[in-house]
Amino acid sequence: MDAYELYRIRSAELIRQADHERLAGEARRLRRAARAAPAPPP
Repeated sequence: MDAYELYRIRSAELIRQADHERLAGEARRLRRAARAAPAPPP
């Protein structure tokens, strides 16, 4: 395994992590918005 391969693997992990954090942030924002919104009529 050479340095370039290590770099590729590492950057793939970082991209996955950033994607996960973005999705988590979006989910939090949506939940906040849902709480703030008035309840839908039954």
